[in-house]
Amino acid sequence: MNITAQRSPRSDTVYAIDLAKNMLEVHTFGPQGACRKMDRLSRKKFVAKFTNPHTERGVVVMEACRSSHHWGRQLRSHGYRTQLVPPQFVAQRRVGNKNDGNDADAIYAVYRDPRIRPVPVNTLAQQDLAALHRTRELLVVQRTQCINQIRGLLAERGVVERAGTGGLQALMKRINQEDLPEVTTSLQHQVALIHAHVGEIDAHLKVLECELDSAYQGSVVAQPVTRDVAFMEAHDLGLHDFDEACLLHWRRLLRCALPHSRSRPSPFIPVRTTAATRRWHQAHVPRFASAWSFICRDIGFNRQTARPIVAAPSRRLTAGYAP
Repeated sequence: MNITAQRSPRSDTVYAIDLAKNMLEVHTFGPQGACRKMDRLSRKKFVAKFTNPHTERGVVVMEACRSSHHWGRQLRSHGYRTQLVPPQFVAQRRVGNKNDGNDADAIYAVYRDPRIRPVPVNTLAQQDLAALHRTRELLVVQRTQCINQIRGLLAERGVVERAGTGGLQALMKRINQEDLPEVTTSLQHQVALIHAHVGEIDAHLKVLECELDSAYQGSVVAQPVTRDVAFMEAHDLGLHDFDEACLLHWRRLLRCALPHSRSRPSPFIPVRTTAATRRWHQAHVPRFASAWSFICRDIGFNRQTARPIVAAPSRRLTAGYAP
């Protein structure tokens, strides 16, 4: 595939922007690559400059970060062509100390390199879906912290149980029904308070799961993967070895790697999402490596590097799998 065909013509004016919270560095480059102007603008002046109809329209290049997708959508609505560059290559091309001016020049240098693929600007629907998963991840971490706190407090008094949800319920049953000499009334109150908070977190997680299921049902990309999983179950490819809760969690994590509003596998999948999915599989599904490998190929990313696969997606699942 010709990567340079995706780039804007080099005859355009290019604005290399180093984003920040308050002050933004804007370097304007001409068609020959010479820097015409270097501006350091506040957010208010930045918006005024690029919404001004007299400002020359061209290509706006930014480093891919949390706020770059917002600015990319805003600038596109005003007639600019936006392009996001991967941040790991910007650091490699920075000359001199790290400051906003050198970062803007490095962003332009990355843009000029035809070997580097741009990062697509996410839509609002995609960012909403990512926010759902990040919120769920935060609640899961908080729930684990609360449960570990309960276990730690009771272990100091000699009360221990097995790991898992069943162990937590056994702990609560023991301190409520048994006469434990070292478990005081004050400790029981503290443990009950934390356990009640765990219940509140569980209720919030159920709400988020309902929203994720709704988004999943509306995704035109996730449905073929669901059919592939059903195919694997029907053809005895290993999924039957795991209980329903394990399989359900696997399906939910697989949804994290799927875009919400694209009709085909996305060329960019956040490393945060795929790394979390991969870690869960390494811990819980060690015998599922081969099946997970060709599912990853089918949705278009490498499970080892968490990077997009350039080759065409495999069709083994939809066409039938021959062991």
